Parts: sequence; C-alpha cells; structure tokens
Amino acid sequence: MTRSGRAAVAAAVAAIAGTAVALGSSGASGPPTGAALAALAKPPTYSSLATQRVYFVMTDRYANGDPSNDRGGLTGGPGNTGYDPTSTAYFHGGDLQGLTGDCTDTKHGLARVKDLGFTALWVTPPFGQQTVQGDSAAYHGYWIKDFLDVDPHLGTNQDFADFVACAHKLGLKVYLDIVVNHTADVVQLQGGTGYLDPQTTPYRDCNGKPFDPARYVRRAFPCLSAANMPRRPFFAVSSDRTAKKPAWLNDPTKYHDRGDIDFSSCSQTCYEQGDFFGLDDLFTEQPAVMNGLALIFAGWVTKYHVDGFRVDTAKHVNSAFFGLWVPKIQAAARSVGIRDFPIFGEVTLTDDIELSAFVRDRGLPFVLDFPFQDAAAGFAAGTMNSIVRFVGRRYSCAVRWSSAGVTAANPCSSWLIRLGSSSNSANAASRLARPNPANCSISL
Repeated sequence: MTRSGRAAVAAAVAAIAGTAVALGSSGASGPPTGAALAALAKPPTYSSLATQRVYFVMTDRYANGDPSNDRGGLTGGPGNTGYDPTSTAYFHGGDLQGLTGDCTDTKHGLARVKDLGFTALWVTPPFGQQTVQGDSAAYHGYWIKDFLDVDPHLGTNQDFADFVACAHKLGLKVYLDIVVNHTADVVQLQGGTGYLDPQTTPYRDCNGKPFDPARYVRRAFPCLSAANMPRRPFFAVSSDRTAKKPAWLNDPTKYHDRGDIDFSSCSQTCYEQGDFFGLDDLFTEQPAVMNGLALIFAGWVTKYHVDGFRVDTAKHVNSAFFGLWVPKIQAAARSVGIRDFPIFGEVTLTDDIELSAFVRDRGLPFVLDFPFQDAAAGFAAGTMNSIVRFVGRRYSCAVRWSSAGVTAANPCSSWLIRLGSSSNSANAASRLARPNPANCSISL
C-alpha cells in the first residue's frame, strides 16, 4: 500500500472511531436515528467563495490607463525603470486606472468584467516592489519592499481605493493577492546561499544558546543577534538598510537567514525556513513578525474594504502561523462590517491528503485545488489515467476502464461517472470538480 493509501485508511479508521466515540458518549446503544442520524447525513457546507465566478487579473497586463506611470517615476532604461513592453519579463504599462475603467463602459475595465458574467476579481499584489531583480522586473507583484502603498507603476493608493469602490458599485468582490512568506531580495547572506539545515546549524539566541523556534510562537521569543543567525545577514548598499516598509521589516533578524530552498531535496522545515528563489524569508515563528503581518494586511481590509485574500506561497510558512494570523484578519474584517472574508492559500501539492492538512491542521480556511487542476490538465491533454486516479482518490470509487470510456462506481452511494471522448474532456473535467448529489450521476 502506498503512503497516501495508508494515510487514507488511517483517516477513515479515525473518522469511524470518532463517530463511535460520539455515539457512545450520547448513550446510544445502536445505530443513530432521528436527529442524530440527520446530523450525520447533512450535505457539505460550501462557503460563499464556492459560488463566485472569479476573474484572475494581473494588473500590469490588463490595460494602460495612465501612460505617465509606465516607468514608476524612475528614469533610465529597463534595467532601472523595469518598463519594456517588448519583453515578457518587464512591466508593460497596465495599471489600476486601466483595470477600473470608467465603471460604465462594458467594453473596458471592470464594467467589461461584470458584463462577461464574473462576480469577483482576484488581483495580483499591488504593493510597492523592488522594481528589478536580476534580468526581470516585478510586474507580477511578488517582490515586495513596501507593504503599505501601491507600486507607482500601477498608480496611487487613491487609484486602488477607486478600483475597489467601482468593483463594489458593480457588485463585484475583490480578492487581494498577498504574501506573508517573503519580501523582495534585499538581505544578503554571508558564506553563500546554500540552505543550512537546523539539525546541523540550529538557531541560537543572542547568548549563543540553541533553541527551537516552534516552541515560542505563542510566547516571548528568544533574543536574537545577526552574528548568531545561521548565515550572517548583511546589506550590499547602505540604502538597503531602510528599503522596506513598515520599518520593522528592515531588521535582518526578522528573517530565517538559512539560504535558498533546494527543491530537489527539501524537508518541510526547509520549505518553511529556506529562501524561496532567494527572496528574504520572513521568520514567521516570531510573534512580532506574525503580529506585524496581521497589522499590515488588516490595514488593507479596514482602509479599502477588500473582500478576501489569496495567500501566495502558503506552503512555506510555519505550521502554527495561520491558526494565529487568520483570526486577526477576520476580526479586522468584522470591525468594518465584512462578516464573510474568505482566505484561500496557494499550497502546491497534488495529493488530496497532504493538501487537506493545511486546512485541517494548519488553520487555512481554504486552499486552491491543485489535485483537481493537475488531473483536469492531464485529462484535457489526453492523459486518461490522471482523471481515473483523481476520481478514485477523491470519491473513494472503484474505477474500471473500458473501451467505451471510464466507469467509476461507488458501492456506498451507487453514483456513476462516465467520461466520453477527449473532445468533451474539458466539460467532463469541470463537472467532476463538484458532482451533483441530487441525481448521483455524471455522464456525457
């Protein structure tokens, strides 16, 4: 049996045991009946996010509403301004004014998105960027230096406020893409960029005593000094010492300082404490860092009334982070009258059981469905086995192959799924994402 298979069996046994304990504690001597049975038979509850038709937009690549900000107020060539519309690696001039439009013209801007039938937008991070790193620019929004303001290439804070106001006027939700794992690559590390494992290079406090940061996520964190970090941090130029906003992000001990993730051989700790492609990895085990990130993003909720967050690189923060951070964000949303504030994370795992742990154990309200994406993309490309494996795992089906297609039968509920020709694969894949419990069957 595979690791995932063993995990599935263990989960099933645990679920059965939990049900037995619950029934036993209620004094029941036989199978549940009445209200107890009805409670067990309730269908799953879907969040408001599940009913939205979400338009994902990279602001820089949508429309140029104000050519005066194309270079972000900088001068020189693309290596300095980040602007080169002839290269896919640089800013193209799209901005918040272009995305917003005039809020009425259904051929342009948000009115167009609404007219297409969408109910929400997921927009890439608008925050101030380190404009250029290496041979590319931060048009995508994930190299953040200023977490408090809009990047000048995209416009102003007022432009963002106008964008959200227009979206709400049109009945569109705004889901803001945010980053809690890292910042732009500003802090440099002595001795190279290779990852140093905690087993051989533990964290040491300012007195040189080793410690495990996971033990201090809910209490006073040990004192730190740059000299005792796994790799000693430094700044290449003096201006980098004050490059980030808010100011606490300029403290190099607020980062893990372990070196880059080695994606070819990396433990979960390595994913959580290593630098993601060299980006400064925030030391999210520190309560000061977690609380600082909560204040930053709560500010965007209370100031602009965005409707939810998509969390980038959610796999790369410590296991306790979301359980502590999410309630603070949700409280901020409630303080301005937003009762339903979805937060969904990017966890790049294609195994259902491994992915579910980030919701069940780590406190993320929702995750993007990478297992389904992986199966649907493979099926649409003509790889039938990908969807067969997906159906078998997710719906606990006995899956059979025949020349007529794939038949998946669940002996418990007797619903069937039949997949027809590859020409209908995209339709079939989309319907498999959420089978209809009313008729218990999907066919083409």
